[in-house]
Amino acid sequence: MFLCRELNISVCVFHFMHMHGESAVSMLVLVLVAGLLFATLASSCLIPSKNAGKEKQDVETLSATIEGHVLNATSYAPIANATIVIKPGNFTTVSDINGSFSFVVPGDENYTINASCEGYFPNEETVFCAQNKTVHVDLLLFAVGTSFENGTIYGYVFDGMINRPIPHALVSIVPEDLSVVTNELGYYTLSVRGSTYYTLTANASGYYNASSFVFLEPNGTQNVSFYMTPLSSTISYIYGYVYDAINTTRIVGADIYIEPGNINTTTDLNGYYNITVTGNMDYTMTVRADEYQATTKTIHVNATESLRVDVPLMPVVSQNAKIEGYVYDLVHNTVIPGAQISAIPGNLTAVTNQSGYYIIEVFPGVNYTIKCIAEGYLENYTYVVLKPDETKRIDFYLSTVYNYGRVFGTVYDITTHSPLPSALVLIEPDGISAYTNTSGMYEFLLRMDVNYRLSASCENYTPSALTFVLNQSEMELNIFLYPKIYNQTVNITGTVRDYAGNPVSNAEVVLRSTNNQLLLVNFTDASGKFLFRDLPVLLNYTISISKEGYDQITLTVYSSNFTDDPYIIPQNLTKLKAIQNESFEYIPLVYTAILIVVIVVAFITAYFVMRRNL
Repeated sequence: MFLCRELNISVCVFHFMHMHGESAVSMLVLVLVAGLLFATLASSCLIPSKNAGKEKQDVETLSATIEGHVLNATSYAPIANATIVIKPGNFTTVSDINGSFSFVVPGDENYTINASCEGYFPNEETVFCAQNKTVHVDLLLFAVGTSFENGTIYGYVFDGMINRPIPHALVSIVPEDLSVVTNELGYYTLSVRGSTYYTLTANASGYYNASSFVFLEPNGTQNVSFYMTPLSSTISYIYGYVYDAINTTRIVGADIYIEPGNINTTTDLNGYYNITVTGNMDYTMTVRADEYQATTKTIHVNATESLRVDVPLMPVVSQNAKIEGYVYDLVHNTVIPGAQISAIPGNLTAVTNQSGYYIIEVFPGVNYTIKCIAEGYLENYTYVVLKPDETKRIDFYLSTVYNYGRVFGTVYDITTHSPLPSALVLIEPDGISAYTNTSGMYEFLLRMDVNYRLSASCENYTPSALTFVLNQSEMELNIFLYPKIYNQTVNITGTVRDYAGNPVSNAEVVLRSTNNQLLLVNFTDASGKFLFRDLPVLLNYTISISKEGYDQITLTVYSSNFTDDPYIIPQNLTKLKAIQNESFEYIPLVYTAILIVVIVVAFITAYFVMRRNL
């Protein structure tokens, strides 16, 4: 039909020209020229340039700077006139008298920097250069003929406060990029090449890092030991008084010894002492004084704790007295093994054997309270004063009040399932507590058929709790703690631009977990920016960015990159590429239609003009 219309118009034009001659021809030619000019202008206005945006992008050059030094690998002296080549791009320069060099290169690229010089082995490094950033690279060259026979670096890592070896400390060495962990005695050894300067760094939890700079001869040995300073958050104190257990007078000049650490001090004129130690550790304290019996006790000191430990000492006397006897179940008249007998004042104790028998030495002439306790029984006590060399029999009959059961378990790290030693486990409402052993285990003996709340806490972990009723003789309850890092969050932000560098507003930004679970949806603002707030810091994320007229992009953000908050996604990862509009293929048909309309209008106009002239 379209073709028929074109033929009819052609016939009309021919007839018009035949009837009106040259004036009509001239008029039609002018109109046709005007129509063609109009169509050409319309075409140039409507058809977009394929290079639009690219030209604008070429104007903005994205650049970065690479700078550094070329140095002698053994003496660290600068090397002048070394040739430095950067690829890709084959950028070349020569180091100056200070061994320095500098390049300006396109940004957002990986580059390999190669340095070479006569008399030296070449060396190269690979770096990533972000746009508008400066990257510093020092290249170390070994002189030809350098001996690289291996040597040994060894030593110990100690707690600088108590001289205790630190096991499992990490000792690293550069430029070899090696590391080793100290053994249970705090010892380490490293085998590395000689003729080289090394920097060693020791790192241990709860301590400030320590470093040492050494030169290792070929086939040589170096002893490098570290004495690490505890963090202020781990320093603790033990303090208290030493006194006479009988008359409570304070003892001047008592010697106090603390292990590990070989720490010692002496009580002052008031019988007082104060010792600084590293927290979160078990210590053995031994106290001695002239004319008194020495005593030893084991204590646990938490981090940043000031722990008061008062120590009673029993005088040494020439004559002793004794108390002995048996402990029985009042109802069944059976012996009770494991019952504890205490003589107060003083630190005098005894425990009944399998026959329920005990014997305890005391001092004559002292008013004693003799107390007897046993698990599952009410305590009992009596008073006594003994003569020199007297032996007195005292039997105890205890009555039961509760049935007891055993609760035990392990405290674990929920992420690694590793047991947590030194975790504090608390039982409410009894208010009793215990620390887990080196295997993360705890144990309590509790009353049956009672509602309990069990809670666990540990340094750098989020506390956890559970409730239970002890309705069996043994119950295992394991507790899992989250590291506190799981409570930390991060903000993720970025700016979406097109390839010309212009911000893209109202682009849809979708946040998913790496297993494709939808988490959040956001839209860019007028400046192309988007922001996701308070995201868990230990998770990886997938971000999809899309907008009509642009290709969609998808990128993965890894938790290992969350060193800053907010985490800013690099601009080269958030550029949208415009989609070429295929509808432009039909524009020539539109132009043809416009041209035909113009011709028809021109023909009609010319027709009426000629009629008026006639």
